[in-house]
Amino acid sequence: AVNYVTINKDEFKDTVEVNDEALAEWYATVEDNYKTAPQIKLKYLDFSYGTVGEKVTLDEATVEKYYQENTAEYTTKEQRRARHILFKADENSPEEVHGEQLKKAQEIRDMALKGSDFAELAKQFSEGPSKEQGGDLGLFSRDQMVKPFEDTAFALDVGGISNVVKTTFGYHIIKLEEISPAVTQPFEQVRDSIRTKLQTEQARPLAFQVANEAYEGIIGAGSMSAYLEANPSMTVRETTFFSRSTPPKELAGDQKFLNAAFGLKEKELSSLVETSDGYAIIFVEAVKVPEVPDFTSIRDKVTADFKNAKAAENAEERAKAVLQQAKDEASLAASAEKNGLVITSSGDLSKTDPENNGLPRNLVESAFKLTAVAPFPEEPLESGNSYYILEFTERKNPVEELSNADKERYENAIIQLKQQQTLSGWLKNRREQAKVYIHKNL
Repeated sequence: AVNYVTINKDEFKDTVEVNDEALAEWYATVEDNYKTAPQIKLKYLDFSYGTVGEKVTLDEATVEKYYQENTAEYTTKEQRRARHILFKADENSPEEVHGEQLKKAQEIRDMALKGSDFAELAKQFSEGPSKEQGGDLGLFSRDQMVKPFEDTAFALDVGGISNVVKTTFGYHIIKLEEISPAVTQPFEQVRDSIRTKLQTEQARPLAFQVANEAYEGIIGAGSMSAYLEANPSMTVRETTFFSRSTPPKELAGDQKFLNAAFGLKEKELSSLVETSDGYAIIFVEAVKVPEVPDFTSIRDKVTADFKNAKAAENAEERAKAVLQQAKDEASLAASAEKNGLVITSSGDLSKTDPENNGLPRNLVESAFKLTAVAPFPEEPLESGNSYYILEFTERKNPVEELSNADKERYENAIIQLKQQQTLSGWLKNRREQAKVYIHKNL
């Protein structure tokens, strides 16, 4: 357990004085942070599977044949909606627990069969996560539930209540609420998507061939512009200037394309680029190198960043002063009182508890390093927008004895740590003692 105080950086923003001289001096030290990202402007030939596929012609019979042979792709499976009441008992539960849970399930099933509201019974008695929803599991198809549950649910009629069903989770009572039958989309609805799919599949082996022929044509013509003049039917795509983080919509998800494009210099032509969805040939028309914006255009942002930075510095200085005073007086409470700070007790901390009574998770490890001999950290600890000063109060030894397996695990971990420390020490000594010889012929 520790006591701690927090010092929030935002509390110091109002104390930061901003004047032109201080702002300019600070900006000169961080102006590189405000540089614009590199930008490029492109021309490129697109040989994606979709683009090449548009030129592939398919007759109606081919499209319809695919539909007839793959109807399952366009069929939504039968789904069922059920409620259940669960009494937990797994494979590790004692036999007496299984017996008790089975008995409860049978009793509640009898109540349901006699007319008690199933949803209310689930809210009252179920031990499953769907309890608050009255046991409602929503719609599900086959292969989504454990087999004994699935077999039972798909054998019931709407409104039917099952016998008690045993699964790996325990004992269930199931009530079927709804059946959503399997539905097959008619051919007219999926004709276009099938055509596109088949065109794309046929385009895959063609895309490389077409792209490679175009690349050889560009090399033979001497430039992309000369090739395009000789092949006016070829579609060239052009972009405005963009950065890697703000690409055009059609390129946003294609990291292979972007990596290739931003690896080129101005007026440089790529080789044949394999993209995420085909191939491309890229020409970089122009490059905008990173530059620092005019100060007046970003003054408001610089001012806000300056205030945040100075507030953080002031908060850190205050935290260091409070910590030093606590060390001098051997009391965080005394230091907190003199500085008008509220002291908080963490209560018992655990490395496995995500809450830990308000102390940020990333500070718990530091808290465990404190001891009665060294109750304060060397420096204030930072988390989020605050600095924390901690003081050790007490340590409780584990109540439960370690199992033999845990003891062995910890012993092995300690041995490995000691071995690593020994090896590191030996290597350090060898480096200090070693003489290095250089053979000029090797």
